[in-house]
Amino acid sequence: MGAQSAGTRVSGTTLDAGALFALERGDERVRMLIRQATLQRIRIAIPTGVVAQAWRDGRRQAQLARLIHASNTEIVALDLRPPTGVAGWRDLRA
Repeated sequence: MGAQSAGTRVSGTTLDAGALFALERGDERVRMLIRQATLQRIRIAIPTGVVAQAWRDGRRQAQLARLIHASNTEIVALDLRPPTGVAGWRDLRA
């Protein structure tokens, strides 16, 4: 994914590993969040590193597999290039 142009509004939900673990445990709050996003056609983004962290055995992770393959889910690569114009970036990499 590239950078968004100025003035572009991006809407959606990004899930972290905790949300994926909670989904697998059957957490009703996470299920409701995903259900509502799906019904409202809101994009669900999951960073590739999060999928790698949460994925264990696809045969036993049916809910996670369904989420990953859902039409409103996008697996996104994190852009590790330094953000343009951010002061102190060098300090963050140390």
